[in-house]
Amino acid sequence: MLKIGLLGFGTVNSGVYEGITDTLPYLESILGTRITVEKILIRDKKRYLGEKNSELFTDSPDDFFSYEFDVVFEAMGGEQPALDYITFLLSKKVPIVTANKELVAKHGSNLENLAYKNETFIGYEATVAGGIPIINTLKSQLQWTSVEKISGILNGTTNYIITRLQAGSDDFETVLKEAQQLGFAEADPTSDIEGFDALYKLQILCRLCFGSWPKPEQFQRSGMSHLKSCHFKAGEYFNLKLKYIAEAYYDGTDIKGSISPCFVDAKSPLASIENENNGVYLQGDWLGNFFASGPGAGKRPTATSMIEDFLHQLQKSGNQPRVPKLKKISKLECKEFLLVFDTNNETEVYHTLKEIIHSVEEVVQFDNNQKVAMLVTINELIPLNNTANEKVEFYPVLRVNGKVQKTKANKQLKAL
Repeated sequence: MLKIGLLGFGTVNSGVYEGITDTLPYLESILGTRITVEKILIRDKKRYLGEKNSELFTDSPDDFFSYEFDVVFEAMGGEQPALDYITFLLSKKVPIVTANKELVAKHGSNLENLAYKNETFIGYEATVAGGIPIINTLKSQLQWTSVEKISGILNGTTNYIITRLQAGSDDFETVLKEAQQLGFAEADPTSDIEGFDALYKLQILCRLCFGSWPKPEQFQRSGMSHLKSCHFKAGEYFNLKLKYIAEAYYDGTDIKGSISPCFVDAKSPLASIENENNGVYLQGDWLGNFFASGPGAGKRPTATSMIEDFLHQLQKSGNQPRVPKLKKISKLECKEFLLVFDTNNETEVYHTLKEIIHSVEEVVQFDNNQKVAMLVTINELIPLNNTANEKVEFYPVLRVNGKVQKTKANKQLKAL
């Protein structure tokens, strides 16, 4: 008999419960044993008194942990008390499948080591990109090849907002409220729109691609609540689309990266990812380029990831964490940026930028000639939150082949 426990019963774990009970005969046939959900730990038992199988619910941790489990699915969110619960269960050799991205990003190294020490496992496929099986693809299908760079749209909330802003003239706050009403955004959307959610997911992907758990300070992070229709118009002039991108690479010494609004060229597969969908783009040496996309969140996609993760873990021959081959990214000589600023600041901006601009590719005025957009390459990688001048906005430009696409420069400003 396979005994299951659930920590939390929100959107994700209620989906796990439904997925297990709806396909119970099939699961029992492929596992060759009877399956039962033993207990579900929630915050307030009174909320579920009228529910079917209400006897499964408990709000007492002591009651929950008095049961024996063969696997526990955790989707409580946050660090505590989830960390204490998972640590206890792993020490008792109980396998864990979690959707808790913050927990895994901050404590993944210790939890993996604890699982390995106790000859069990912690599966975290559902922590990144919802319905895209990217974690187990990296673990089991890409064991030999090395990854040079990860680029991805890893947050469904921000991508939904950007898609709506791109399509019309609605302001950011209006679209955010719409996303909240549709269930794509939390009541407090800070983690999404300030890039913390994408940061956690990027840290987890780095563990699989580069072999270590990077710290938050290794990444530059910039929010997206300042975006307006003019930013999308700027990109249109250069056949670029604005997306909220998380990217990381190994520079030969350390893992580095960023989470910020970026412009991607129209040929990039990330350019076509819209609404709440996610996409992950890997650049490798022998692999070449690998792209996967799908639902970034939602009850069924995330629950599917958790159940599939458990089945995948059971079929593995061992549980030692993967150690990928490290591949240094090609030398970054220049970085391409799209700059946006007001026309009344042109002279001051040009003077300030002289020292860092390597070349000007193209300059256009737009938004009734009140804004200037410049496509440039810069001599060095500048901090996104410490630009050369507060009056100019810097947006990285990501090309499909990683190379700068040269365009005809505006002759009047080429002397800049």
